[in-house]
Amino acid sequence: MYGYMPMYYFDPTYVLIIIGVLLSMGASAKLNATYGRYSSVASRCGMTGAQAAQRILQSQGIYDVTVRHVSGRLTDHYDPRSKTVNLSDTVYGSTSIAAIGVAAHECGHAIQDARDYLTGIIFSKLNGKKVPSFRNLFSILMRDERSEFTDIIKCHDLTKKIPDDLSAHLYLLGFSLEAYKNTIETIREIEAVSTVLTKEKKELTQDGKKKISDVRAELNALEDELQKLEDAIESFKTNESFNAMEADLIELEDLLDQLRKRQKALRYDYEKIRKMPKPEQIDDREIKKIIDDFTDTILQIHEFIMGNKECSFSIQTIDKARRKTPVELTLRIYDDGSHSVDRTKVFIYDMALLFNQYTRDRHPLFLVHDNIFDVDQDTLVQCLNYLYKQEEQYQDFQYILTLNRDKIESEEQRKLIQMNIDEHQVAVFTKKKKFLGRDYQEK
Repeated sequence: MYGYMPMYYFDPTYVLIIIGVLLSMGASAKLNATYGRYSSVASRCGMTGAQAAQRILQSQGIYDVTVRHVSGRLTDHYDPRSKTVNLSDTVYGSTSIAAIGVAAHECGHAIQDARDYLTGIIFSKLNGKKVPSFRNLFSILMRDERSEFTDIIKCHDLTKKIPDDLSAHLYLLGFSLEAYKNTIETIREIEAVSTVLTKEKKELTQDGKKKISDVRAELNALEDELQKLEDAIESFKTNESFNAMEADLIELEDLLDQLRKRQKALRYDYEKIRKMPKPEQIDDREIKKIIDDFTDTILQIHEFIMGNKECSFSIQTIDKARRKTPVELTLRIYDDGSHSVDRTKVFIYDMALLFNQYTRDRHPLFLVHDNIFDVDQDTLVQCLNYLYKQEEQYQDFQYILTLNRDKIESEEQRKLIQMNIDEHQVAVFTKKKKFLGRDYQEK
């Protein structure tokens, strides 16, 4: 007969489990303590957690996510399957800072889910290649009317100082975003070092009143004076004036030490800038064929609309550390600079991105122009006729535009416009039939 006796032994991996449990308990305790502290502090806005969640989602253009009330305490979560932000008893109807903070956190998950979903659809063919952000790409696909369509690069409200970001443009044109991002980062590092250098130089030269050479001379003079004082100390130690001289010496030593530190920092910054690698240049030779073809597309569109090919498009890399961007995109057309021509230029550039054989492979094939056609009548007619021509060739794009119908009534009657506007009309708004029933006044 055989007997069996259970044996107990210690597995070292148990230590990891115990540590994990302790860390989890500690985090939970801290979370509960922090939540408890701020759950009794009312928010100034007076919104409940549910109201805050709704406002956050709407501000991000997310309308398919529902805010729901669930039972429990700190049972808040976002469910991507049902597209719901679920807020607990202590959050949903509470106006505390803690409640709004928890609601905002869960909305963050919903926003990330929306962005990932859209990004996955738009960039599904890229196999993990570096792409611009969803928001960055859409800045040139949905141009802000407040950009006034003055520039092919500037897509945002001109009153807001938003730095130019060429990521979306370069992506559509086939450039390496990795090289562009690395170059931008290098420029930022150089700017940071230069800022420190300028500050040090300003302090040493008393805001430019002194030359660096004068500062060095003063430093040398102080060192000489210090040596003289040190020599004098030995002979005057028994002298009554020794204490006074010792105080002067300490003061001079402090000043000298400060100057030495600043000089050292200055030398360090100079050396750092000297060794800093130059911004990486983007080799446009690899995509020369694409750029040449894209330029031809621009010329063809310009000839169709303006009746000539008096325009040029260029992409240049800039090897200057002080430039904000290492790349420059320039489109010039005849009679450049007028209000109408600037808008026409943006239209031509965006159409070239949409219909060029290379760029449309990366293009979402979606474009919105709000009030771009504040141009002369001939140009307006030709732009609409160009769209009609493209519609005959392509059936896979969507172009949304706003247009005052009375601007083209005469041209429609004379059949100068080839496109049937009524067939393409999606919505009509008048003084009596307003958008969302609201009055809008431009600020």
